[in-house]
Amino acid sequence: TEPAEKISASTSQASFETGNPDARYEGKLYDLGSVEIAPEYPGGAKALVTYLGAASRYPVQAKENKTQGKVYIGFVVERNGTLTDFKIIKGIGNGCDEEAIRVLKLSPAWKPGMAGGNTVRTSYVQPITYQLSE
Repeated sequence: TEPAEKISASTSQASFETGNPDARYEGKLYDLGSVEIAPEYPGGAKALVTYLGAASRYPVQAKENKTQGKVYIGFVVERNGTLTDFKIIKGIGNGCDEEAIRVLKLSPAWKPGMAGGNTVRTSYVQPITYQLSE
């Protein structure tokens, strides 16, 4: 029988240091530690988990190779809430990385981050878990 599959997102934001403390405001891009209000998926973290589970397809190659684990995707939440500049921070391969980006690209606009009372471009890292169950 086919193994069952589960795709989920952590409800807590992953944090990655760039190693360059001066990079925080380059190109007017804020990191999560420098915004007063973090960007948020419409409806919050639980809604994001629901969306990712419904919109994602477990890649066939990943199923065949029993690939499981977390994909960490970095992206920018723009001032209008759209998501841009996707990159894999840590991937697991076999199509999971590409699927995670595909689904986030289709995401509805997020609530943008806020700093100083203004919407700002904010870098964000989202972990997405791929898990097979026997």
